[in-house]
Amino acid sequence: MWEIIVYIVAAPLLTLFLTITAMKYNQFILPPVIVFVVLNLFTIFVPMLTNNEWQPLFSRAIIFTIGSVLLCTIIWTGRIFKRIRAYK
Repeated sequence: MWEIIVYIVAAPLLTLFLTITAMKYNQFILPPVIVFVVLNLFTIFVPMLTNNEWQPLFSRAIIFTIGSVLLCTIIWTGRIFKRIRAYK
């Protein structure tokens, strides 16, 4: 049961924290990669410790990775449009 708590509480916070922190340093590729790697390491080790399957954990890791990619893309395009408006 503890793995559900990790994916309900810790994974969204990890995703937002990494994405916002990396945006500060203009790293747009790094947050989705880190989220994917960290959550999939969790996906590998949880089935070894409990009798859960890996497929639901992997699907949640993919969902959070896609969310991080979307958030990075939105922030990145917003910064591009801001530069274009400032240039005109």
